[in-house]
Amino acid sequence: MDEWSLARDRFCILGAAVSSEVVSRLIVPCKDAFVDDANGVQARSSRGHVYVARNLIESIPEVSTVWQQEPLHSFLREQLGEKQRD
Repeated sequence: MDEWSLARDRFCILGAAVSSEVVSRLIVPCKDAFVDDANGVQARSSRGHVYVARNLIESIPEVSTVWQQEPLHSFLREQLGEKQRD
């Protein structure tokens, strides 16, 4: 990762930010949410392709823990700092 691009561009690409194990755990819940769209999770193009998914944490609770997995969690701590507790 080019740290200067983060400071300059306000984004960067973090390769392997989510492990293949985490991705594997999310595949079934995501497929289920997109197939059974009772909560209005997805929006489809005129050809039927999903182009946006909304309210993922509400619709797929498993996604709420993705940021807590390594190496993404360490990267976020490094960039944002540790939360100070009173």
